[in-house]
Amino acid sequence: SVIDNPGTIELRSGRIDQRASTVTQLAGTTLTGGTWSVADGATWLFFPAVDAIGAGATVAIGGTGRIDRDAFQRSPALADLGRVDGALRLTDGASFSTTQPLAVGGSVVLDATSSFTAPAITMAPTATLQTSIGAGSAGRLITPRAGVDGTLAVRSTESTAPGRTLVVESTNVTGAFDTIDTDERSAGAIVELTADGVVVELETVAPPVTTSPSTTSPSTTSPSTTSPSSTPTTTTTTTTTTPATTAPAPAPEPAPGVGVRPGERL
Repeated sequence: SVIDNPGTIELRSGRIDQRASTVTQLAGTTLTGGTWSVADGATWLFFPAVDAIGAGATVAIGGTGRIDRDAFQRSPALADLGRVDGALRLTDGASFSTTQPLAVGGSVVLDATSSFTAPAITMAPTATLQTSIGAGSAGRLITPRAGVDGTLAVRSTESTAPGRTLVVESTNVTGAFDTIDTDERSAGAIVELTADGVVVELETVAPPVTTSPSTTSPSTTSPSTTSPSSTPTTTTTTTTTTPATTAPAPAPEPAPGVGVRPGERL
């Protein structure tokens, strides 16, 4: 049988066994397209070996989710991953590792509880490392040797607090990120190279944006009036409703010498 995934396949729970199946979006050991997502606790069995995630492909792994080449959970399909030109996303505490040095030309996205480990990591100018920062933790790259470049994207969570957080754990870091991209709450993040790796420092964190619920004034209805007729043998009920009229409030006259510029409040 053939699995053709030009869009998204998401395994949310349980197992899928694709024994004796081929994947259309697989050229040798390079995944060329589609989004392949395995949620926390789910397992994809007998998936072919993948050594590279191509520019049109995305692999997403959550928590203990697995993509394996066999039925015994001993041979991860991405164990020898050496290149990411598409996207690799780790969420829900996923801890992913590869046996090969990793070259990144695409994006590696880590939530505040996940990590990625490789013998060496080299990021191209086109690469993006996106990490979320929680309460004293962040998504983290772990490697003995890291060559950084491209974009470091810092994202906040509900538990983000001021402080210093390690995002690239390495005692041998070369290069520098060309661009630091932050969201509203982590604006002003300071990126520093230390003996332990790359650290993000948040001196302040903007409070989360809240939206006040709208209020609706209750409507009022005038009671109807009923007029009985003067003929005793016939009773006719006539209902009339007088619409309520509200005089518009007079516009306030501006105080002498006071002007309002656009965007200014009195």
